[in-house]
Amino acid sequence: MKTKIEAIEYSRLLEKWVKFSLRDIHTPSERKDLECYGTGYNEWGVQTNQKALAAWAVAGTAPELDENNAGMSREEIIEHSLRM
Repeated sequence: MKTKIEAIEYSRLLEKWVKFSLRDIHTPSERKDLECYGTGYNEWGVQTNQKALAAWAVAGTAPELDENNAGMSREEIIEHSLRM
């Protein structure tokens, strides 16, 4: 039984999630230079946004990143994380 998960396996999961999570990213009307993950309502909270930006940052800087699987370039992923 395999008990150790390799970094590449985490990268494959994050790549799929990054592409999927785009539907929940929005730009606040008063700050076009920023992005938020979530609905924008209080129940999602800042912690949800922090988790998303961390996941995007890890995905964008992972040496194992497959840009084709992620559906966008490393630079685009990093740019999204910085805007969050």
